[in-house]
Amino acid sequence: MTPQDIQHAIKLGNLIHAIVPEQRDFTGLDLSGGRFIAVDLRGADFRGCNLHETQFSECSLSGAQFDQAQLRETLFNQCQMVATQFSGCTLTDCLFNQCALMESDFSESIHINSQFNEGDLSDSSFMLASLYQSGFLTLPVEQLLLRHASLEQCTFMSLDLRRSDLHSSRFALCTFYQCDMRGGDYRQQHFAGSQFTASQLDEVSFQGAELMQCNFSQVSLRGADLRGVQASQALFTHSDLHDARCSEANFNQAVFMHARLNEADFSHSQLQRTVLQHAKAPHANFQHCQLDYADFSYAELDHADLRDAKCHQTRFHRASQQQSLLSSREGIIEQDDALFAAENWQPQTRLTHQEDHHEPR
Repeated sequence: MTPQDIQHAIKLGNLIHAIVPEQRDFTGLDLSGGRFIAVDLRGADFRGCNLHETQFSECSLSGAQFDQAQLRETLFNQCQMVATQFSGCTLTDCLFNQCALMESDFSESIHINSQFNEGDLSDSSFMLASLYQSGFLTLPVEQLLLRHASLEQCTFMSLDLRRSDLHSSRFALCTFYQCDMRGGDYRQQHFAGSQFTASQLDEVSFQGAELMQCNFSQVSLRGADLRGVQASQALFTHSDLHDARCSEANFNQAVFMHARLNEADFSHSQLQRTVLQHAKAPHANFQHCQLDYADFSYAELDHADLRDAKCHQTRFHRASQQQSLLSSREGIIEQDDALFAAENWQPQTRLTHQEDHHEPR
C-alpha cells in the first residue's frame, strides 16, 4: 500500500494491520483517526501530518520523523521508537505507553498533558522543552537531557534521576514521588511549590535554589547543601537533615516539626516564625540566626550553638538545652503560659447522681 492508499483506507474506517509499506513518506497527509497495529514504519516521514486521535500499537517507528505534525490525543502503545524525532512539536493529550524511546529528540517541543508510562527514555533530549501537566511514570531515564526546560504541574514517579541532566530547568508545582535524586546538582534552580514525597535526596545540592512552599516531609536530606536557598513556608516535617548545610538561607515560616537536624548548620539564616517543635537538633549551629517568633517548644537543643542569634518572642517551652550555647536569653520565652495550661488541664470531675440535683422550686 502506498501512503495515499493508507490515507484512503483510514478514511473508510479500516485498520492498518501488519503491513510493511515500501513507501514511507506521509508528509502532510491527513491520517487522523487512523489505527496502525504491528506496522513496520521505521524511518517514516510524518512531518506536517494530521495525527489527531491516531493510534500506533506495537509498531516499529524507530527513526521516524514527526516534526510539525499535529499530535493531539495521539496514542503510542508498546512501540519501538528508538531515535524518533519530535523536535519543535506540540503534543496535546498524547500518551506514550510502554514505548522504547531511547535516543529520541523532543528538544524545543511543547507538551500539554503528555504522559510517558513505563517504556524507556534513556539518552533522550527535552532540551528547551515546555511541559504542562505532563507525567513521567516508572521508566528508565538514564542520561535524560532536560536542560533549560520549563515544567509546570508535572509528575515524576519512581524515577532514578541521578544520571539525568536537569541543569537550568524550572519546575513549578511539580511532584517528585519516590524518585532517587541522591547527589543531584540543582544549584540556583527554581522548584517553587513542588513536592518531593518519599524521594531520596541525600547529598543533593540545592545551593541558592528557590524552594518556597516546597514539601520535603518525611524525606531524607542527609548531608544536603541548602546554603542560600529561598525556602520560606517550606515543609520539612519528620525529615532527616543530619549534617545538612543550611547557612545564609531563608527558612522564614518553614516547618521543621519532628525533623532530625543533628549537626546541621543554619548559621546566618532567617528562621523567623519558623516552627521547630519536637525537632532533634543536638550539636546544630544556629549562630547569628534571626529567630524572631520561632518556636523550639519540646525541641532537643543539647550542645547546640545559638550564640549571637537574634531572639524576640522565641519559644523554648520545655526544650532540652543541656550545654547549649547562647550569648543572651533576652527575647526568649522559657515557658509558654498557654501551652503550660494546656499540659496541666484536667477534665472536670463529673458529679455523682446524688450530687447532680437542683433545689426544688
